[in-house]
Amino acid sequence: MLYGTGGFPYGRVTQSVTYGSRSVITFNDITGSCPALNPVCFAGSSNRIASGWTAGAGLEYAFLNNWTVKVEYLYVNLGSNTFNETVLFTGVSTATSSIAAHYSDFAFNVVRGGINYKF
Repeated sequence: MLYGTGGFPYGRVTQSVTYGSRSVITFNDITGSCPALNPVCFAGSSNRIASGWTAGAGLEYAFLNNWTVKVEYLYVNLGSNTFNETVLFTGVSTATSSIAAHYSDFAFNVVRGGINYKF
C-alpha cells in the first residue's frame, strides 16, 4: 500500500549563535574589537515552542497474514525565527546595543521504518 501523510507538527526549538573575530570590526559606524580572552563579538539565543507543517509518503507491504513492513519519509518545517544578538565587542563608547538576527527555516527530514503485527 502506498500512502501520503501530512500534519501539524510542533516542538521546542532552541537556537543560539555567536560570532567571533580576532580583528577590528566596525558596527553602526563604531570601531571596536572582540574581547581578547573570549573573542565573541555578537551572541544571542532563543527558546520557543514552534509549529509548522509536515508532508510525506510511505509504503507498507504485507509479507505474511498478520505481518507488515513499512518505510516512511517526512519533511518537517517549523518556520523561521528572529531574535536579538547583543553586541559584546570592546571599544564601544555608547551603551550596549543589539541587532535583530533572522534565521531561515528550521526544517528537517525524517525517514523511519517499522514492522507491524495486526491482531
